[in-house]
Amino acid sequence: MTEEEKRHAAQERVDRRFMGVSRDNPITALMYSLALEREQGEFAGEPCFTDTMHQPLPNAQQYLQMKSKVSLLPLDTLKEKMKLPSMPHVVMQLQSAIMREASSHEIASIIGLDPKLTAAVLSLVNSPLYAMPSKVESLERAITVIGNNGVSSLALGVYLLSMFEDTAPQELPLETFWKHSIASAVLANKIARLCNKPEPERFLVAGLLHDLGQILLFSRYPSLARVTLAMQQELDMPLHEAEYVLFDVDHTTIGGVLFGEWSLPRSIVNSALYHHDAEASLGHEAPEVVYVANQMATALGIGCNQLYTADPGEAIWESLGLREEDVRAMVQNVDEQLWAMFHTIFPGKG
Repeated sequence: MTEEEKRHAAQERVDRRFMGVSRDNPITALMYSLALEREQGEFAGEPCFTDTMHQPLPNAQQYLQMKSKVSLLPLDTLKEKMKLPSMPHVVMQLQSAIMREASSHEIASIIGLDPKLTAAVLSLVNSPLYAMPSKVESLERAITVIGNNGVSSLALGVYLLSMFEDTAPQELPLETFWKHSIASAVLANKIARLCNKPEPERFLVAGLLHDLGQILLFSRYPSLARVTLAMQQELDMPLHEAEYVLFDVDHTTIGGVLFGEWSLPRSIVNSALYHHDAEASLGHEAPEVVYVANQMATALGIGCNQLYTADPGEAIWESLGLREEDVRAMVQNVDEQLWAMFHTIFPGKG
């Protein structure tokens, strides 16, 4: 394939991704421009952090004609049918320690009980995400550098995401899903820092976990989850809309219910609930940031949702004070941070 043919193919992919929205809006036009530049290799590192789904999918039209679905409403039914997991003990301990404003020694002791979690947190602190001038070799030092809440938030996010690593069948695009979660986390962290938000790790974790309801859906109903992917591919229907057709709810509700049951911080609960809803996100600090991070990750083609249908969210961008030049700078060379975080949480994958 010639360079011209590659550029044309890249434009066709991006045009399909944005087929459902008008590019007259400046924010949407910016997202399209960033997506096209990335697809054509302007921003992408080697290798690029995008992914494609290769598994054959069922026939969506044929399935819908059977009118087979599983309603997860009301919420008591959702909790019963989804078999929501109990809160892990280490998460319970961390939550309690954060609420009590526990000492750095106690926080380090809780995390230190899990060697894998300790290694992951230290790897993140030493990754390009933080660009530390010297290596941080202990949890105590990490806490000194980014604070009790920062380290606790990182540990919480890493533990919960890795807990669901192998819960869904391999024929589903799990790596693509995880890449979207990590891209949203890194971008949320960048937006929070750009906007001078305190404790940017809170936003990173909210971005990391915002789509966890989707992996729960994949795990509990893998066959129907594959139908939602087919509906996107055949019918040009966004995944969360396809979920509504088959389940009467989408992954935002499932994630929000789980995090509410676990009494996780409102920043995490509301980011799960509102990340597809610009109006509901507006005025809520973490959901505003995660809405834009999810918007950007989807625009760049990172994740299972292959259609960009986001409300531009002008009021959110205005609230955050985001400018085009800041967003372009944020996306440049982002792949190094994405890969670093991916290999930290999922060593040996990718």
